[in-house]
Amino acid sequence: MSSVIARTADEITEDFLCLGLPLVDFAFELASGGFGAYFGLGIPESTEVQKAMQVAQLRNSQSGTSKLIRELVREFDASIQVGTFRHSGANMQLMFASATLIDVASAVVVVTNDPFRLTTDDQTFHDLARQRIVEAITAVECAPIVAEDVGTGDGTTGDGSGDFSLDFKPLLVADVTSVTVAGVAYTPIAVGTAAAGKEVEVVIGAIALSGDLQFFDGGAEVDVTGAILATYTPSHTFVENTDFVVDYLNGRVRLLSHDQAADPCKDNQPMQADYSYNEADYEEIEPFTQFVFPGRARLRQLTDVGMNIVWSVPKAQARMTEDAFTFNRDDFTVSNVLLQLLEDDADPTQPYGNIRLYREGTF
Repeated sequence: MSSVIARTADEITEDFLCLGLPLVDFAFELASGGFGAYFGLGIPESTEVQKAMQVAQLRNSQSGTSKLIRELVREFDASIQVGTFRHSGANMQLMFASATLIDVASAVVVVTNDPFRLTTDDQTFHDLARQRIVEAITAVECAPIVAEDVGTGDGTTGDGSGDFSLDFKPLLVADVTSVTVAGVAYTPIAVGTAAAGKEVEVVIGAIALSGDLQFFDGGAEVDVTGAILATYTPSHTFVENTDFVVDYLNGRVRLLSHDQAADPCKDNQPMQADYSYNEADYEEIEPFTQFVFPGRARLRQLTDVGMNIVWSVPKAQARMTEDAFTFNRDDFTVSNVLLQLLEDDADPTQPYGNIRLYREGTF
């Protein structure tokens, strides 16, 4: 038997099979002109060349059935969507729409006044903002207390020491920089020294009564009326391994004791630390500050089996997609980047570049 017409000798071939994952690259357009270097989007989980079209149709319904007479493509968009496992700084800049990508080199960085707060348990280690601290820590000290709400005088209290008291313990009278009653300033003075004008005696030191206040006017005890506000910074000195210990690797500090009566600190007291730490190399982005990135793209299918493809797109823009960024404990996270292809007005004959196809066995 034979076919009704002769078969074409090369009708069925295997040299244009397409197998494997492509490589997708992007290069930013530079403000000064030209493009930066291509960088790869990494091992893809999937890569799609997506096409969107709108058409205009001419139809004829004279016979009662609408028939297509002519069709024109009125709008066309093409894009490459890549789901990638790679989360480098350059990729994350696109995924999180960051206007900047900053490379920060490793260095020893100084931190001052890093705040933390004591708890009611003196066995608690308190986290500092940074880890990998350089020995030895520079200082642990009490944090400034600004405009503390000491209480409100009703006209029957204030003339006795301890009617009102600061929340925490000043070491010196000079630690207390401001005490006001209903906006009127009272000068902080040492106990037993009231003489003239509006003054407030302050009990000081690492004792149970430290912070107690007693108000005077012209050397005589007086009751006060109105809101009492105080600003002060306890100036107690803390010595490492005597008053506190440090977990240098994890960036934590613990006060060895804050007995309410006998120690400089009290429960829940705001503290701060000065130290240096070893900063590792890192990349920094600013999420959601730039949503479109002009540039150019390249798609390459390079394989030993099947055809090879090289497609250079002269004009494209990258942006994040609406897909969620999902942290996955069971598998590697995949994130999506969209490369929107743009018509290159510099070469209207090849507005989207050209695709080179290499058949199997020719390379």
